[in-house]
Amino acid sequence: DSSGVQTAYAYSDNPAWQIADMLTTVRGLSDSRIDWPSFVAAAAYCAQTISINGSDVPRFVSHIAFTQDVDFDKALEAILETCRGCLTDTEGLISLRIDQPRSPIFDFTPENIVDSSFSAQWMDPRATANRLEIGFRDLDNNFSLMTGLWNHEPQQSRRSEEHTSELQSRQYIV
Repeated sequence: DSSGVQTAYAYSDNPAWQIADMLTTVRGLSDSRIDWPSFVAAAAYCAQTISINGSDVPRFVSHIAFTQDVDFDKALEAILETCRGCLTDTEGLISLRIDQPRSPIFDFTPENIVDSSFSAQWMDPRATANRLEIGFRDLDNNFSLMTGLWNHEPQQSRRSEEHTSELQSRQYIV
C-alpha cells in the first residue's frame, strides 16, 4: 500500500511494482529505503487507461522475461525503459519518477530571440551520416596516421544503408 506495507503477493504487469519488487526482494533493500508514495503515483500513472486504435489499454505494461543470466543493473534498466522511469536517491530514500508530459518552462518565439543570435537548419535525417571515419595523428605512436570508425547501427538498419562522413583532425593535443 502507500505506506509500504505488503498486503499481498501477486503477479503484476505494472512496471512500477516490478521495480519495487526488484529493489526490495532481489536487491534486498529495506522497505524504509523506498519512497512508497512515489511508487504508488508511478504505478497509478502506468495503469492509466489510454486508447490505442480504439482499444483501451494501460499506459505502460511490462512482460519482460530474462532467458539468460543478466546482472541486476541491466535487468532494472530494462524494466525502467518500459515505462520511461528513473530512480532517484535523495538522502537514502529511493523514489521512482515516470517521465510525463508537462508544460514547457519557456517557449522560444521569434519575438524573444535576439536578431542573428540563433539559427536552425532542418535536415532530412536520411541524409545525415550514420557512419563516421575519423583520421588523426597519434602522439604516442610517433605521429602516425590512425583511423577510427563509428557506426550508428540502429539507424543503419532502419535505413538499410550506410551514409559515411569523413572527419580528419588537423589539431594536435599535447
